[in-house]
Amino acid sequence: MPDLDELRSLSHQLRPPSLETLEDTARRRDRRAAVVIATGVTSLVAVAMAVVLVVSGPGRDRSRLDPAPSPTPSVSVPSGPPDEPTVSFPDVTADDLRRWDELETVTNTDPGLAGATELRFEVPVHDRFAYQWSFFCSGDRDTWFVLIVGDGGGSGSGYCDTPLPQSLPPLPTDIPPFLHSGEEPATVEVRMFVTGPIPQQHLDCFEQKSPPECQNVKPPLEPLTETEAKFGVSVFEHWAPAVAEVAGQRAGALASIDGDDYVLRTVAQGPGAAGLSLELDPAGPELLVAVLDQATKAMITCGTQASSKEEEQACHPGLLLRLGDRRVRLERGTFGDVPKLPGPRIYRVPAGTIGQIDLRVSRGAPENVELALLVFESTGSDTSR
Repeated sequence: MPDLDELRSLSHQLRPPSLETLEDTARRRDRRAAVVIATGVTSLVAVAMAVVLVVSGPGRDRSRLDPAPSPTPSVSVPSGPPDEPTVSFPDVTADDLRRWDELETVTNTDPGLAGATELRFEVPVHDRFAYQWSFFCSGDRDTWFVLIVGDGGGSGSGYCDTPLPQSLPPLPTDIPPFLHSGEEPATVEVRMFVTGPIPQQHLDCFEQKSPPECQNVKPPLEPLTETEAKFGVSVFEHWAPAVAEVAGQRAGALASIDGDDYVLRTVAQGPGAAGLSLELDPAGPELLVAVLDQATKAMITCGTQASSKEEEQACHPGLLLRLGDRRVRLERGTFGDVPKLPGPRIYRVPAGTIGQIDLRVSRGAPENVELALLVFESTGSDTSR
């Protein structure tokens, strides 16, 4: 059976959405992300509020991982002056710790489809921007496939020369905590067919666009009348209720990296002028810390009044993150410790680290930014086991 890496080697055959599609996607989501600014550099700020971060150790009550009477997650944000940080502790239930779900898998070896040269089906998804798919086509290099998934430009094409898998799909093991919007539920149409060698004019079009955008190229691509090739496609998604909404992001309760699970325990947020500081438990487990920052009206005003690129860049405050005795300057365009998880930058804090998690503005105008820290605690295992 081919492993996940072999199946993912097909990724070079996939055509991502076009620029126009991505721009449309961005416009649809700008209510969530338009003012999320990735900033970075040095230190300057006034007040920090220290809060004890209870992460684990002897006597730690782990009942929050048990199902709660109500499946509805809640986040209580302490009341206080608007210029002071707040800290909340999301209530996490078993229903929040969902993993990847296989939505639909169709192959031309299924009953009633044996020997089919074209597969068509529809599948409902929670968010038409967040689902994923995998596929295979096993035959010979004289047989080609074309795959079209949804209306967002997702597609693929290539030779039917991959090994025949024993099962499909190879579900991902990593779970990003920031793909939980559920704001664009839809029914996705999937079409996959096998054809003869694809003419050069189509290949040239595929290089610039994608199969859905090349349907006017003549002669049109048609499915073969018969085939011995075996092919199929699977659609899957990870969606769970958001248990926290902070700095323009909706966060789920579960993050997973290489099969190791982390559960969201603490959310701290506040104005850039105050900074954020959380006290670490020396007996605590490994943590993942997500760093978020969001532009304020002052930042937007600064940017619109800038007369040069240099002035506009100066509107972005620099940040300094401290994780125990580790210091990280957050530069624009840099990645965290876990770049393969999409979304805000995430940093690891080893078990037993002493000191503080501290985030503050280190350069520029603190009033230009709101800050947030999301702390995920290692469970020491896969929560599904």
